[in-house]
Amino acid sequence: LEYRPVTPGVAGSSPVHSATCYFLNNKFIKSLYTYCNKTYFGYQLSAISYQLSAISYQLSAISYQLSAISYQLSAISYQLSAISYQLSAISYQLSAISYQLSAISYQLSAISYQLSAISYQLSAISYQLSAISYQLSYLNLTKNIIKPAILIRITGL
Repeated sequence: LEYRPVTPGVAGSSPVHSATCYFLNNKFIKSLYTYCNKTYFGYQLSAISYQLSAISYQLSAISYQLSAISYQLSAISYQLSAISYQLSAISYQLSAISYQLSAISYQLSAISYQLSAISYQLSAISYQLSAISYQLSYLNLTKNIIKPAILIRITGL
């Protein structure tokens, strides 16, 4: 393909090219175009900047709130840890009390066995005293019978 200029005899001349170049070379149009672009983009950049600033403040507020929540959770964690230690100490104390009660129970059981042995011994003593009482009453009975009989024979009555 061969390039053919529109204007015969003048190489590189084109009415479209010439019009575009003239329009862009016009200083007033250039400055108006630049001003409009700068103003429009300036407003957009300004709006974006304000939005970013607002987002930054919101993120900062959220950060402070998260920090406060973190401190509160830390305080709760310390309190729970203290409660855990107290519960552990109470558990050890209850365990010691349980062992002491178990020892007391064993001692009471031993005392119960000793009382049971004493009861059997008292029962045996009671039986022995009962036997002695029977023997004494037999002796008394025979004594009362024998004495008058002896007296009767001696006296002859």
